[in-house]
Amino acid sequence: MGRIFRKNVNNKRNFESNNANRINWNLIREVRLIDENDNMVGIVPTPRALEMARDAGLELINISSNAVPPVCKICDYGKYRYAQQKKQKNNKTNLKFKEIQFSMHIDEHDLLIKLKKAIEFLQNKYTVQLAILLKGRDMPRVDVAMELMQRVCQKLKEHAKQVDEPKITGRKIIALCR
Repeated sequence: MGRIFRKNVNNKRNFESNNANRINWNLIREVRLIDENDNMVGIVPTPRALEMARDAGLELINISSNAVPPVCKICDYGKYRYAQQKKQKNNKTNLKFKEIQFSMHIDEHDLLIKLKKAIEFLQNKYTVQLAILLKGRDMPRVDVAMELMQRVCQKLKEHAKQVDEPKITGRKIIALCR
């Protein structure tokens, strides 16, 4: 026996995506119009704005529905969406971030290898997060781990622009180097 699938009418995501940028809609009397050359036309009746968009061979896109009257723009919807996606991608901060973890029982040679790697990351413009992981028996000896982290930070100060003070967060001691 087959299943019966129903379309979810109350799907909030579909509702939001449909209302985000209404295209060629005729629900209210007047809109604040921006033409295809990004010039402010002013407050125009909605049928007139739709007519202007059709004459230009473009769409009327609702940019800001919260404003009174709503702000609409005459442009190609595909180009508008592409520009919005590009803006959104550029707004994301491109942090280069690396984390180096070690325990408080690390041997001196192993620590030197981790420090060399941290220096390499710093030279490549990465933000380096140093983390000492504290396990069960290490928790009462936080002071020894803090001394180790202070020593590591002192060695990295020559190569980093900024070294933050170590902080204890739960079972980790963390320091950032930029």
